[in-house]
Amino acid sequence: MEPVIDIRVPSIVEKGFVSILVYVDGEPAEGNIELGSPGGNRYARALRNGKTNFYFDESGDWIVSFGKASKKVVVKEDAEAAAPVEEPLVKEEPGKQTGLFLAGVAPTQIGLALLLLAALAYLFYEYWWKRVAITKKYDGKRVVITVENRKEDLHDVELLDLAPEGGEVKVPENAEASETITGTAIKWRKKKLHKGEKWMVSYGLRGGEKNFKPVELKALNANEIEVNAFS
Repeated sequence: MEPVIDIRVPSIVEKGFVSILVYVDGEPAEGNIELGSPGGNRYARALRNGKTNFYFDESGDWIVSFGKASKKVVVKEDAEAAAPVEEPLVKEEPGKQTGLFLAGVAPTQIGLALLLLAALAYLFYEYWWKRVAITKKYDGKRVVITVENRKEDLHDVELLDLAPEGGEVKVPENAEASETITGTAIKWRKKKLHKGEKWMVSYGLRGGEKNFKPVELKALNANEIEVNAFS
C-alpha cells in the first residue's frame, strides 16, 4: 500500500519566507523536498521534523514535490495597500462639543495615548517576548549580521542570508555559499547558541542591487522543538 503523503503549504502566497510541512501517514516526514520555479530552476530543502522554510522569490506557479506527491503554489507580488478610507466631515454647531470634550479628553490626547501603547507593545515584543533578535547592517563594503539569543539555549543553529544579485560577494571561510536566481545564498552553522549569547557574522559586498532580503535563523531548543527567527 502506497504511503499517504500530505504536503501542507498555502496554495497562494506572496513573495518571502513560507513554512512547508510534510507528513507521511500522519507522521512528520524526513528527507528532502524539491521545489520547481516558474523559470525552470530546481531547489532542494531538507526537512527537519517534517518542516522547512523556503524563500519564494519569483512570481508564478511553483511545484513543491516530495516522493510521488506534489502541490502547486502560486506566488504573487506583494498586495497593494488599500486606499485610505475618507471620513465624512462633521460640522460642529457653535457651543456644541463632542462626548470626548465633555469628558475632558481631547481627540489629540487619545491619539497620543494610542501611539504610546503601540510603542510599548513594540518594545515588549522586541526586548521581552522575541526569543532571538537579528539585525543586519551594511556600510557599503560589508554586511554585518548580529544574532542575540534572549530566551533559551539553542543547538544545531543555521543562519541564512541572500546577498543581492549583481554585486561582488566575498564569502567568508566559515560559511557555505550557493547561487540562486536572486543572488548568493550564504549559510552559517553553529553547534550551540547559549542563552544571552551574541553571535556576529559578516561577508563582503560591493555594488549590485541593494534589495536586501530578511535573514533567517533555524535552530532546535532543549526539547527538540524548532525555533525560527527573522530579521
